[in-house]
Amino acid sequence: MKKKLQKKWIFIFLQIIITFVFLYLTFRNTEIESLKSALSTANYWLLALGLIPQLIAFFLLAAREKFLLNKLYHFRFRDLFEGVIIGYVGNNILPLRGGEFLKVLYWSKKSSKSYISLLSVALIERLLDLICLILLFFVGSQVILAKMGFDIRWIACFVASIFFCIGILIFLDWKYKNEFKLHASLQHLLGEAIAHYCNDLINKVMTGFRVLGSSKNIFFAIVITLLYWAINLFGLAISFYAFHLPVSWEKIVVLLLATCFGTAIPAAPGYIGTFDYFSKMALVLYGVDQSVAASFAIATHFMSLVPFTLLGILFVYPAMSRLVKSPKAKSG
Repeated sequence: MKKKLQKKWIFIFLQIIITFVFLYLTFRNTEIESLKSALSTANYWLLALGLIPQLIAFFLLAAREKFLLNKLYHFRFRDLFEGVIIGYVGNNILPLRGGEFLKVLYWSKKSSKSYISLLSVALIERLLDLICLILLFFVGSQVILAKMGFDIRWIACFVASIFFCIGILIFLDWKYKNEFKLHASLQHLLGEAIAHYCNDLINKVMTGFRVLGSSKNIFFAIVITLLYWAINLFGLAISFYAFHLPVSWEKIVVLLLATCFGTAIPAAPGYIGTFDYFSKMALVLYGVDQSVAASFAIATHFMSLVPFTLLGILFVYPAMSRLVKSPKAKSG
């Protein structure tokens, strides 16, 4: 128990260090007066208007989950929307995108379905998002790829490997419609207990991935994913106008990709530091003044984080209370 606590505190300490390092990098080479000036001249009505695309994005995520979860359980749309907000709030107050696991726990409590199977569906969500972000590289110009330091051949290989893995899962699902079992010789080698655990785990995962066998559900999930990222790009464009910056497709795409990369780094809850640094550097890449870029990063981060986190806590408080009081989620 003591060792676990020590590891926990070490992990928290490392997160704090990462956060402060990136905050330092964000504010390095910035002039306080220029920072204040950029913040004072920003159009905050336009920034507030950017909350509308963010709200629409929440509804789109819930709609996507409706199609992805159909084969496992028919959730009410309100329950799915609550799950989206729980995940969003959790990501902003818990480390390591803990909101994603909290959302799956909420699904499991609501449906009494296997947590592992539902976690597999959440993984499909992330794969759809990842593929869409990678496609943005291809839709964008070679200039974007060069400036971001990516080789298009490696990206093509990465996308191909993702589709190959998905193809294997679809094949396994087609071959083992009812139940997957390890080969008899492998089961004998592992022993009865371990073999049973492996078979059980694989079947739970495949239950979640079974949505891949429904072309209709996957089609609508892909369409909604494209709409989701399009609305995110639109929201970023509004932020550019709010700070009186010239808007171009290339800049918006690079900023989106940079901030997504920043949110993937295990820093403090709410991606404090990492989001700001990568947002700033994406703008500096296009010749924006360091102080203006830093003010843009701070203001847009605050507006995208604080209002909906506070409102989200109020909205999901009843659901979270029920989640805490309800029986343990089904793992099988």
